[in-house]
Amino acid sequence: MHWIKDHKGDFQIAANRALGKDIDVDWSDIRVICLAPEYKKYDLHAVQVMGANIELWQYKIYENGLLNIEEVFKKTFTSHCDTILLFGKTTLTFPTSVTNGL
Repeated sequence: MHWIKDHKGDFQIAANRALGKDIDVDWSDIRVICLAPEYKKYDLHAVQVMGANIELWQYKIYENGLLNIEEVFKKTFTSHCDTILLFGKTTLTFPTSVTNGL
């Protein structure tokens, strides 16, 4: 995440090469999205304590070729400064007074 913030020009060039020259990166809310077949409990714990805008997504490819992608963890900050933690299909919302320091 820090590399992306420190090298916006390099990232913009890479995005333009991969997606076309008409692509503009929105730097207002950058995040890292990790996609893997599975995560260990240590991975989940690490992103919970990092405080960065990191999402964990898990995928599974079935024998018939069907691809399933499921959100495992996402930490977002709302405009009211409340923290919302998403675990799969369960959403937990906490007031700022509870989440100070997350």
